[in-house]
Amino acid sequence: MQDKILSKKSSRISMASLFVSLTCFGAPALADGLPQISSSVENGKCSIKVNDKVIDTYKCEYTRPPSLLSYSYLYELDERLLVFIDQPMGNACDGGPLHIIRKKEDGDYKPLGTIDFCGGHYPEVISGPKTFSINIPSIPVEGTDKTIPSEKWVLSGDHIKKNKQR
Repeated sequence: MQDKILSKKSSRISMASLFVSLTCFGAPALADGLPQISSSVENGKCSIKVNDKVIDTYKCEYTRPPSLLSYSYLYELDERLLVFIDQPMGNACDGGPLHIIRKKEDGDYKPLGTIDFCGGHYPEVISGPKTFSINIPSIPVEGTDKTIPSEKWVLSGDHIKKNKQR
């Protein structure tokens, strides 16, 4: 069974994430609050599991399993947010859609939303005691003087919403 868990089709929290978690939160926080996560691709469907329960399944072709991009704990709200990023194969996109999963006080993890993302500079996830946002930086359109504008997404109640450009 261990071989199955660590198969090519599964990805786990990286050693870097583990190091950051231990450094920032200490070992007791890791045992108390950090979920066991995994993701897989099988027959054109991506799945994200948290604590051995499938939380999200969606169609995905020509992609590797989604990777954990960020784990945030909003302690004043007692909420946890996980951000996964798809990893399409090929060179059309450097990164794929972002999938946000949320754990509320009831203890269940549920999909909060998906943000379309194709590449450029990786998104920046910012979280505080009761705030959460994702900044997608602007990128120049190669061979032109145009740029794709930046986007900011914020947690608003039970949704992740795109801030309107001013």
